[in-house]
Amino acid sequence: MTAMAGFDLLVQVSKAAVLRLVQANMRLSGVSLIPPFGLDVPVDFVPNGYAAIIVKDVSLRLSGASSIELIMQFDNSSIVSDILTITLLSGTVSIRTELALVDRNGQQFMATDLRKADASVKFSPASEDKIRTTLAGGPIDFTMLLGVATTAIGNFLASAGEQVISNPAFTVEPGKRGSISRTKFERLVLHNVSDQAIGLFGMLLPERPLGDPTLLQRADIPDGREISIQIGPEAFRQLIFCANLADAGQALPPPCGGGTLDYGGVKITELKDAFGDGQIEITGKFEKSGTCYDARGSVNAAIALSLSKVDGRTTVEPHLAVGDPDIDVDVPWYCTLGEVLLGPVGLLIADKMKADATSSAGALGSLLSSWAGGPVFGAGNIPGVSFDYIAIDPASITIGGKLPNSGIAEPQAPGVTITGSVTVEDTSRVSNGNYVVASGCMKGRYPYVEERKSQRGTFFASAPLLGKPLAIKWQLECWQGFWTSNSSPQLVAAAALDAPSGRGTVSLEGASTSYCFPLPGGTTVGQTLSIDYEIDHGMLVLRNRASEGNYALTLRVTVTDPAGNSAEATREIAFEGQAVTMLGEYQARLAQCVNGLTERAPRFHPKDIFAIPRWVPVNYPRPDELANLLKFLAGQATEEGDSLLLHTKLAHGASYLRALASREAIVAGGSDQSLMISISKPSRFLTS
Repeated sequence: MTAMAGFDLLVQVSKAAVLRLVQANMRLSGVSLIPPFGLDVPVDFVPNGYAAIIVKDVSLRLSGASSIELIMQFDNSSIVSDILTITLLSGTVSIRTELALVDRNGQQFMATDLRKADASVKFSPASEDKIRTTLAGGPIDFTMLLGVATTAIGNFLASAGEQVISNPAFTVEPGKRGSISRTKFERLVLHNVSDQAIGLFGMLLPERPLGDPTLLQRADIPDGREISIQIGPEAFRQLIFCANLADAGQALPPPCGGGTLDYGGVKITELKDAFGDGQIEITGKFEKSGTCYDARGSVNAAIALSLSKVDGRTTVEPHLAVGDPDIDVDVPWYCTLGEVLLGPVGLLIADKMKADATSSAGALGSLLSSWAGGPVFGAGNIPGVSFDYIAIDPASITIGGKLPNSGIAEPQAPGVTITGSVTVEDTSRVSNGNYVVASGCMKGRYPYVEERKSQRGTFFASAPLLGKPLAIKWQLECWQGFWTSNSSPQLVAAAALDAPSGRGTVSLEGASTSYCFPLPGGTTVGQTLSIDYEIDHGMLVLRNRASEGNYALTLRVTVTDPAGNSAEATREIAFEGQAVTMLGEYQARLAQCVNGLTERAPRFHPKDIFAIPRWVPVNYPRPDELANLLKFLAGQATEEGDSLLLHTKLAHGASYLRALASREAIVAGGSDQSLMISISKPSRFLTS
């Protein structure tokens, strides 16, 4: 009773596995709880205040009936506001919440509602001293700040709402018999097993009273495993043992029924199962009557279990051993006459009794062999679980295994990323006309529209795993020499964006800019660029001068946190001050011509040429995709290739510039053989 607390089927998940499930499924402001991770928690007691928390480790405690407590250890964290900043803080954030079963479309999942969670914050002694010193003489003291911080964490958790663990899922159908192989329950209770595991206590048989999970004081998960499924004797008897015997289509003997089972001319009057040490013990009783005798007997059998894989799913395979029968034979009084038992007639009767009794035991063994050889039961319907352990003791059958690591990503490393884009603030039409291609594959007449564009680039520096506030330095760079010589690019000009007011204008001398006319290749001009900028904390706004044409630049950001940790990132950006939009059938025709050329391109030995590209549609393509198409066209060193290269430049506009300047494209072209195509000579058109 105590081993399974009166339940039919018990699933236990170790504390370490529960923590992984929580980390893989819970999100706080969209951030998973796989350390290290950063959280920015609003703190409203000071203007624009927030707590920048960097969590280095997460642990779990289990308590009470279903409480879980997540303990997050933080370091290099800060309280930041317009009037108060305290950095390099460490301590713990504890989140105490209830784990419960929730129903979603007929299935039940483990979940927690963070709107009802309790949160607490504890600073390390050194951090507490630092906070007290900083606040000394001010309007608030340490106790007030700690209360505000705790409230802020609670509000932050409430905004996350209900969190559902999507796997494992369980089916519960009250009033209906459950299933062991499909892990379907008639009733299901979630309850902690001390501080060791989460228990899912299930009833499979409606007629049985609900067990008491508090009777289980210690988790029973095999060593080296994270999950166990225990099956009780009564559930095994009714849902597996008796259910398989019922295939005979007759009334079953006790304890499965109240009748007898006729098998091979033998009446089986009783067939009992019991769990033993390492095996399921079967006891059968049988009888058979014949001329001048009544035979009764019993036979013992043992069933061992092992695990096997069938179509990728773990199943339990039984192995049967049947012992020698114990037979008693009664001879009626009328067969005891001397004249019958003496002489040849008596010998014939004795042989007949012996043969029939032996066949009775054989019939029972045959029945058990038939039962044990069939599909008995699976190892539970918990997707992804790898079961590798099975054992039998007098209280239960136990199957053990490990949960999958799905949803657990590799820990992130501290760093910085640049996000954002260039958008158009103002557009004015300059001219329109028709572009005539006199010969070649592109021969035709194509209408176009010329426009001038004033553009705004808005970019953000994000470094969630570095302490706040960040010291941020922005820089614009102009590089040249990416394509003309296949050598390392050279830095032509660089300008730091560091005006004390946070806004200003920088100049980049010697930048290579392009204009669209004459079509299709346009004109390249070296000139000084003037770029206006605004900086607001981690946001940068850049604005072009439309008259300066089209160009690509590298945006570099360097960030340093209060602990002295630094990170750097770059991003290629392009401004398109002059744009020519080709209308009519221009793009469709160009795609046809480029694909025709790639199909006719000579196929060399695989060591020399790889992955002949096809046309890249004009819709903000990846720089490396377009760059490899440009390299292919330039590498043809033919009039057709050069012509299509110029038309591609015209069609792609700003995307062409991004591809030309992209370091990503250079790395792909130089280190990934699947993207590399040799260029026999540089093409003048790549910089024209």
